[in-house]
Amino acid sequence: MIPKERVRTTFARQQPDRVPLDYLANPGIDRRLKKRYGDRLAFHGCISTAGPVAYGTAEEAVADVRQTLEIMMPGGGYALAPTHQLQDNSPTQNVVAMYDTAKELGCYN
Repeated sequence: MIPKERVRTTFARQQPDRVPLDYLANPGIDRRLKKRYGDRLAFHGCISTAGPVAYGTAEEAVADVRQTLEIMMPGGGYALAPTHQLQDNSPTQNVVAMYDTAKELGCYN
């Protein structure tokens, strides 16, 4: 199904082949979604572009990525990424820290 067909199918109150989900990333919601759907869904994102990467220190960005990986990686099905495009207010050192932490801790064996 292409996206337009999914929308039409949903409006017709029929079941599409899949349903995209977008939500405000935070550890509580991430944890609940992973627990409930982690064996059936793959997750992409979960790093808030309005959180430590944009407004914190590099150390806070690393802590945020670590926490997200600890919640989302078990059992597979997680690709770390920002929830949206990183904006120019995100300090370069925070973005680099985010990706360095992902490279160090976020690889499946």
